[in-house]
Amino acid sequence: RAVGRRGAPPGGGLAAQLAVIAVLTRPATGPKRPALAPGGEVLADMSTTEAVIRPETPADGRRIEALLDHAFGPGRFVKVSERVREFARFRPDLSFCAEAEGEVVGLVRLWDIHIGETPALFLGPLAVHSGRRLDGLGGRLVECVGAAADKLGQGPILLVGDPPFFERFGYAAPPTVGVRLPGPVDPRRVLVRGAACPLSGHVRA
Repeated sequence: RAVGRRGAPPGGGLAAQLAVIAVLTRPATGPKRPALAPGGEVLADMSTTEAVIRPETPADGRRIEALLDHAFGPGRFVKVSERVREFARFRPDLSFCAEAEGEVVGLVRLWDIHIGETPALFLGPLAVHSGRRLDGLGGRLVECVGAAADKLGQGPILLVGDPPFFERFGYAAPPTVGVRLPGPVDPRRVLVRGAACPLSGHVRA
């Protein structure tokens, strides 16, 4: 789905000020594994190039879709997180890309939701090119978007993800026991950051 359906194009201002310049390198050793897009074409090898984290823009649309297809495949459309994004309001001012050599190699997005009556944000997708998954780019994207939300005084941030990874950034499952998502999900993977008290209710627009 194109970003333009859900929100206005991002501009400058706070998002630009919060853009994080992250120089990420990996040694040019070992065999290279070219990543294939769904059509079979080889995506750019990003194992030794620098990545810059910056605000997402409408011009990134095609490259973002290529990254999401590469990272998740068609199965991404049946995930419960996708059901949330179908009704949530996209926040272009709180969404960031990582770019290297003209390719989008990382992405993180936030969306406006409510949990019961509590305003909140929903994180996802968090996507990283397969050639960058060992250099900490995913963690830097999570830190970047969390810092941007904190700067605006917004949160809590809810997500569905891997606890060992996200717990490093302050996400936890206990406050989400009463959260109801629009579909079946392992409750251990429903995590939140920045909740002042336990959350309860259905996730809605």
